[in-house]
Amino acid sequence: MSEIAGSATEPTAPETGPESPAEPPEPAAGVDAPGDDVDGDTDGGSSEPAGTESNDSVHDGKLANEAAKWRREYRAAETKLTVAEARVAEMQRAEIARLAATKLADPTDLWLAPGVDLGGLLGDDGLVDPERVEEATEAILESKPHWRSRPRPVGAPANAVQGDGKAPEHVEEPTWASLLKRGNAG
Repeated sequence: MSEIAGSATEPTAPETGPESPAEPPEPAAGVDAPGDDVDGDTDGGSSEPAGTESNDSVHDGKLANEAAKWRREYRAAETKLTVAEARVAEMQRAEIARLAATKLADPTDLWLAPGVDLGGLLGDDGLVDPERVEEATEAILESKPHWRSRPRPVGAPANAVQGDGKAPEHVEEPTWASLLKRGNAG
């Protein structure tokens, strides 16, 4: 190789250090590189000799387009994954709020307590752990008992029950118009 680089007819490339394995050196014009076929057919059947400028630029353009396509698909998949993770986290928060609503007047107060986060209320399998939610709720109620939900009365109010023990199906609320009609009739 030193005799080719030193010949007066062959242009020499400036030495830039060790050659990168990713970019093999270009063979000099008219010199066969080791492993070339006699007829110059090194790319598996192409009619143009290997290393021509047009073939390389077309091939590089195709590779760049394919790489750009894969980058776009990767970004789209990454975006879909982020959206899916956000939806799952929102569903987990809704389930935790549902479980906390049995003890807390406002289940969103659970997130205001120090040390409570979504990851701490999930089990090893990534699902909401009802026992951990119960423990967190009880710990909050020890320090803030006024956050406890109040029992709601079951059934009709006492003043709506008639003498036979049954509540009327529909009790009409008095309005000003109904009171004035009664006043004019009497």
